[in-house]
Amino acid sequence: RSQGSVVGFAEEARLEAESHVVDSVEEIPEEFQNTFKAREVGIAIKVISIHQMDMANHTFDADFNLNIAWKGVADDKPEIQLYNMREEQQDKEEGDIKKGQAGFDYYYRIHVKATFRQHFKLQSFPFDMQELTVRVRLKTECTLVHLPWGPTGDAASCDPDAFQEDFKLKRAEVRPKYLPSYKFGKLCGYDPEAQIVFIVNRNAGYWIYNYGYLMSIVCTFAFAAFTLPVGDVGDRLGVGFTLNLTVVATFYLMQDKLPTCSYYTALEQHMVVCIGFTMFVMVINCLAAVIGEGIIEKFERAIVTSLMLFWVGYHTYMKIRVNAMLNDRIPRLAGHSVSKASKPL
Repeated sequence: RSQGSVVGFAEEARLEAESHVVDSVEEIPEEFQNTFKAREVGIAIKVISIHQMDMANHTFDADFNLNIAWKGVADDKPEIQLYNMREEQQDKEEGDIKKGQAGFDYYYRIHVKATFRQHFKLQSFPFDMQELTVRVRLKTECTLVHLPWGPTGDAASCDPDAFQEDFKLKRAEVRPKYLPSYKFGKLCGYDPEAQIVFIVNRNAGYWIYNYGYLMSIVCTFAFAAFTLPVGDVGDRLGVGFTLNLTVVATFYLMQDKLPTCSYYTALEQHMVVCIGFTMFVMVINCLAAVIGEGIIEKFERAIVTSLMLFWVGYHTYMKIRVNAMLNDRIPRLAGHSVSKASKPL
C-alpha cells in the first residue's frame, strides 16, 4: 500500500479475531500460557438493581457491587475496565484492599451504577430469553477462576426485587473469555475478560393481551361485513378499512417500542397476518362489483366458511408455536460459575 493511504477495518479481520477467542487458558497458544498461569483472579457480582431495559436503544441500566479477588501479594491488585459501559451514572466507588478467604489472599469491591450496551435478540419476541451481559476486562494477564461469593457458593447473586416485573431472572453466571490482542499486525497476547451474564425471560402478558389477543379480536370483526348485502360494497369496504387502519396504526405504535431489526419478531409476524387478513376480506367484498352479485351470492357461504376455518386454524398453529417458543426459553449451562438458585438471593 502507498504511504499515507487510509485502510478501513475489514470484516475478514473481525472474523479472524473472533476465531481466536477461547474459553480457558489451556486453549491459549503455549507461548502465552506461562504468564496467565502465574496469577489467578476471581470475579463476583452482587446486583442491587437492573432496570430500564431499553430495547429501542439496545441498553440496560445496572447498579451493582463488583468484587475482585486474587491470589498473591497486595501489590498485584488487578485493574479492570467495563468494556460495554455506555454511560456512567455516577463515579465508581472503589473500596480498600482487604484480606480474602476461600483460597484468595486479597480482594476489593467496586460499586458501579451505569448504562450498558446490550444486543437484544428479538426473533421470538415477546417470548424471548435475553442474556444481559456486563463485560469485565482485566488489564493484566491472569487465569480466571471461580470466586464463591453468595450463600450457595455462586459468583453472581442479586438483591430481592432487583429486576423489573417485565423480566424474570432464570440464572446468573460468570463466563471466562480470553480475547486476542494484536499489535503491528501480529498476535501478541490475550486479554482475560469475565462476562457476567444474567439470563432473563420476558413476562409476555402485556404484549400478548394488548397487541396479540386484541388485534385478533379486532380482525375477527371483519366477518361482520358479510352480514351486509352483497351489493352494498361501500358499507362492506367501510367496515374493512376501519379495521385495517386500526391494526396498521397499532402495528406502528408497537414498532416504536422496538429497535430497528432486519427481521420480523414473532409478534410482528402475527400483526402482519392480521393486516393481510383484513385486506383479503376487503378484496373478497370488492368481487361483487367485478364479477357480479349473483356469482358472489352463490359462493359466499363457502367463502365465509373457508375464511373461518383458516382463522381458527391459524390461531391453533400460533398456540402450538407459542408453547414451543416458551419451551425453548429454558436456559442452558454455559459458564464455569453458575447461580444454582433462580430466585434472588
